Formats: sequence, structure tokens, C-alpha cells
Amino acid sequence: LDGDRLARVSVAGRMGTGLERTRAVMNDPEEFGRSLVFGSTARIVERDDESVVFEWGIPMPLVGIEGRMRLRPGSGEVAVDGVSGSLRSGQWRFDTHVEPTGEAVVFGWARFDPAEASRLVRRLIADDTSFSHGLAVATQVMIVRSLRQRALGYAPG
Repeated sequence: LDGDRLARVSVAGRMGTGLERTRAVMNDPEEFGRSLVFGSTARIVERDDESVVFEWGIPMPLVGIEGRMRLRPGSGEVAVDGVSGSLRSGQWRFDTHVEPTGEAVVFGWARFDPAEASRLVRRLIADDTSFSHGLAVATQVMIVRSLRQRALGYAPG
């Protein structure tokens, strides 16, 4: 906490599959972008040797949000940074660990301001820091859960 503001959120989640499939989803910007929440979309708009910029969106009435993010894939930490739009100053980091059973575990940590989402979200959290905290934590849990679902069904093309 930074005063009454939740500054960072961390989460860990078992993937139900091995490291190779998990890392493939984490390093694929379109899969990762679609992993933000169920129904989200992603489209690559720029690519260089070190990163990929993708546009993403969550088409939900009243709370729909969209923006651009930069994904820096790798064999270690995977970094996702907001570039523009909703959550533009957000920073998400993910890494993996392998259990003795061979199952991958994703560790994620983030720093973002839910007030950068939609006008409705800003109004909801304006006077209720607990709601803002809950939204930040729920977002992290949803991302890792969606990564798990995508890793379980991932078939490299």
C-alpha cells in the first residue's frame, strides 16, 4: 500500500501443464492479449527484435476498455507495459517456475491504476479504495487464470 492506494499486486497460479506450453502462450502477443480477460481481443500492430506492440480491447457495455501495450517476450521475465489508451501507465511482469511434477507455475506482479480504465470504473472507485483494491487484485487473478486456460488448450500453429 502507498497510503490508502494499492500500489502493486502479486499473484501465483498453477498452469496444469508444462513450461513449454505455458511460455508459448506468454510469449505470443495475440494469445497474451486475449488472456487479459474472457472476450478480450488483440491484434499486433508493430514488431521489432525486442518487443511487439499490440492493440487490445474488452468489448463490454459501459465498461469496455481498449489500448496499446508492448510485450517484451523472453525465456525469463515477460514484460507487458501500457503504451496508450486504458491502463496506459500499467506495468505487468510474469515469470515461471517448474514444480518437481513438471507443472509450470506463473508468478505475476503488476502496477497499474484502475482509474485509467473507463469513466464508469473511475466513478465506482473514486470514493471507495477497497473497491479499487479488489478490482486490481481481481484483474491479476483473471489474467493468470486466462493464461492457464489458454495454455491448457494451446496448439502452436
